[in-house]
Amino acid sequence: MKITARQAMKKALEAESAGEFNTAIKIYNSIIKKLPEHKSARDKLAKLQEESRSQNSEKSARPDPAKEELGKIEDLISRGTLEKAEKLCNQLIQKFPDSGALHGILGSIRIKQAKNQLALKSYDKAVLLNPLDAISHLNKSLVLESLGRLDESLEAINEGIGLNPMIPKAYLQRAGLYSKKSKYEEAFEDYDHALSIDSKFVEAHNNKGALYTDLGRMREALDSYDKAIQIEPRSAHIHYNKALANASLGRFDEAIKGHEKALELNPTHGQAFQSLSNLTSLKPTDSIVTSSINLLADGNKSDDHKAPFLFALGKIYEVAGDYDTSFSYLEKGNLVQNTLLNYNFQNYIYTFKRIKHIYSELKSRELSNHQLTNPSRPIFIVGMPRSGTSLVEQILASHQEVYGAGELRFIGELMGNLLELYPPQKNQIKNDSPFGKALEFFSQDYYEKVAYLGITKPVFTDKMPHNFRFIGFILKSFPEARVIHCKRHPIATCWSIFKTLFGHMGNSFAYNLNSLGNYYKLYEDLMAFWHREFPGKIYDLSYEGLTENQEDESRRLLDFCGLEWQEECMQFHKTERTVKTASMNQVRKKLYQGSSDEWKKYEKHLKPLIKILKEGDDNGSNK
Repeated sequence: MKITARQAMKKALEAESAGEFNTAIKIYNSIIKKLPEHKSARDKLAKLQEESRSQNSEKSARPDPAKEELGKIEDLISRGTLEKAEKLCNQLIQKFPDSGALHGILGSIRIKQAKNQLALKSYDKAVLLNPLDAISHLNKSLVLESLGRLDESLEAINEGIGLNPMIPKAYLQRAGLYSKKSKYEEAFEDYDHALSIDSKFVEAHNNKGALYTDLGRMREALDSYDKAIQIEPRSAHIHYNKALANASLGRFDEAIKGHEKALELNPTHGQAFQSLSNLTSLKPTDSIVTSSINLLADGNKSDDHKAPFLFALGKIYEVAGDYDTSFSYLEKGNLVQNTLLNYNFQNYIYTFKRIKHIYSELKSRELSNHQLTNPSRPIFIVGMPRSGTSLVEQILASHQEVYGAGELRFIGELMGNLLELYPPQKNQIKNDSPFGKALEFFSQDYYEKVAYLGITKPVFTDKMPHNFRFIGFILKSFPEARVIHCKRHPIATCWSIFKTLFGHMGNSFAYNLNSLGNYYKLYEDLMAFWHREFPGKIYDLSYEGLTENQEDESRRLLDFCGLEWQEECMQFHKTERTVKTASMNQVRKKLYQGSSDEWKKYEKHLKPLIKILKEGDDNGSNK
């Protein structure tokens, strides 16, 4: 039930009388948001905030740290001497324990040190000492987000925005949170709100473009990037983002120009160099390549910037036919990325076992399937990365009745939430348990997320390769769905993965030949499990078979999906649509045979991988 402004004012005054100043401030802000010219609400808010500031200064009967002392801490932080900054900050807190500013600064130092739990304690103290300081709430929100506690982070940022609704960065921060929670409408509203406060807020234009990119709405993304570039024309990263959007639309000439511009503005932009190497035929003797090699030789260059250059050089030397040099660069690039990710392969083993265990316990359970009446039905395309999933989606998306939605992360997000709710004890899956309820609404939650994509065709594809992990849950929750499993020669698949730097922090198994081979064995084992559980329900499509006999394989594929044959599926490379994966170039070319034999040029370097794939291993090595 909506209340009038007069009723809201009465509630705010009652909150003030009860000493609930935070609540009163929120109500005044909500009134002003709806009625910006409401003089009484504005006057009351200004008075309350002024009284709060006076109380805080009176409360500090003990003197605050001198600006000179705070300046010393800031100087230490700026020079990167964080341990000294932390020590000095703690010393000052001993002298001035009621200084919220000091606790806030300590929190910022601890964030930089990756001591996130300790940073949260500092921000909690800062909020306790000064509950009406919006910045303390916003800082607390950031650290909660870094800890993956998104709901608490959202609560904290809402507190901060309630206290001061005129901070553009707060809306930018909240938009990012909403994006992580797949609340896209709210995210776009916050980007627009930030821009209504500051129309030249470059980050808001850029991040809005990035969200459009994630959703495959590239033309809207390009519009946002153009606005950002008008404000900040010398931002290499925005030119890079725009170039990626153009490439995903098949506008390769524009994409090349964008990456070249990004490199002109910032020669150390490794991602732009790698993308350029994928779109053009660079030679080892080209000046841009020799410059990149010289950059790598710079000992001051941090490892997290080296990997894109190394992977790009690996490709450049492969095209040049120098396979030993090519592998040398790829090996170095994978080593850098593997070190950065610093994962534990045992986690993969545990997760795969847990998935099979959970499914085995609930497979006899009938689901109510509280799904929305969805106008489109899904085709899930799964398999190992680089196994032909993008090609299969492109063929299907060339059909007039199919919308290619690309790599949707929705199943992974929902399954992640579901697995967290699974009780540790066996046989505890009850309808009224959190796990049971989430499982019942699994398909509905998925379709609610898909609805925001604006799909109008009767069929859509969800091409997230790693959904192979969840095939049992998908087939149980989506009886109307089809599952296509893409298979490719094991060594060809793994080699293609090893020479790919993925554009996200996933696929952490990919950057080491031993862990890559062992992950492939886990994948094979799980797929065998799903085939036993769902005989005839999973369509295995051979990448090599498709390249050798395109029409027959395409006809069988369409028949399994319940689609009539259309000749456009043979001309898939002419289909104009968004493709954001590493295969964006290949799917716009005609099929060619022989790509699964390219690993043989590197066979002498791949012996550890070949041994695991052919003979098996203990599935735990990451040496």
